[in-house]
Amino acid sequence: MASALFGFALAIISLQIMLGLLHAQLRTEVSVLAHALEGRPGIAPLARSPHSLLNIVQAKTEIARPPTDTCIDEVTGWLGLPPRHSTEATDRMLASAVCQGADFKAAALPAGAGLTILLAKDAGSQTVRLEAVTMRHAAPRGIDVLLSDRSILALAVGIAFSAGIFGYFLRRNHYLAYVDVRDRAFTDELSGALRREQFLANVQQTVTSLREQGGTASVLAIDLDHFKSINDRFGHAAGDEVIRSCGRLLSGAVRDGDVVGRVGGEEFMIMLPNLPKYIAAEVADRLRKQMAAHAYCFDGNDIFVTMSTGVASLMSSDDTASLMDRADRRLYIAKSRGRNAVVWEDDDNHDY
Repeated sequence: MASALFGFALAIISLQIMLGLLHAQLRTEVSVLAHALEGRPGIAPLARSPHSLLNIVQAKTEIARPPTDTCIDEVTGWLGLPPRHSTEATDRMLASAVCQGADFKAAALPAGAGLTILLAKDAGSQTVRLEAVTMRHAAPRGIDVLLSDRSILALAVGIAFSAGIFGYFLRRNHYLAYVDVRDRAFTDELSGALRREQFLANVQQTVTSLREQGGTASVLAIDLDHFKSINDRFGHAAGDEVIRSCGRLLSGAVRDGDVVGRVGGEEFMIMLPNLPKYIAAEVADRLRKQMAAHAYCFDGNDIFVTMSTGVASLMSSDDTASLMDRADRRLYIAKSRGRNAVVWEDDDNHDY
């Protein structure tokens, strides 16, 4: 709605300014035409400028008072000289009226292209002074008008700048709306981590890229210990707060480029590109200690939560499923050993 109102206001303001400029230009040209018709001395015809709306040509001559037929031919021939470019029929009609005694005659040019006015004034007993004023529609080119008038150029620059700013903010708002919709689609609303589907797609893309480059990566499979007891003792709102805080803690403790996903109710996974297993195990243990030391406050109660983690690293024979299955298997070993532990080796310890 705001975008539409801004565009409408910009159009109205631009139109009003342009009409004012056109009105001033037309008033100037009409004034010159009036001066030409009045025959004021020292008033030159309007010089053709790139932004003229009217093209006015003025010419004067004196003829003897010959018989009417000769007069008509002579005046017609004079009227047909450039740059008036009128038709012979129009010129003959004007000449006929003046030669028969009229002191003023006007005729429209073909196709409504303009107007020719012929005035006759006595210059003595033997001669007549003729004055012809031809007014034609001009066809100014846009670029000439733009470059020849500072006020119009300033208006054009102002409109372009305003439209550019408007377009920038419009596109920015659209982009932010798109990012918001995308994030809502990809991100778990409670924890702020990626949803399971998006996390798996990200892991698949990373595994494919690293296999082509000959790189390595590690995956952490994390499960919050005794999470059900938190829901039972403090309620599901407390459990939601723990999930929310846990997501923030994990996302804030890893590198840019590492990927955190919530893959189950209280289960998380972290993809660590370009990190071998023994370093990933150190990262997992650091996260375990941070989690155990963190108190989740809910309704005046301090809730402490621990986590168990399984660590696996990418082997050349791995696909996404086998890599994550190995991390899950080590997670369950950690839980079977009493929880609050990190396991990165087992009987199938061929990853490195």
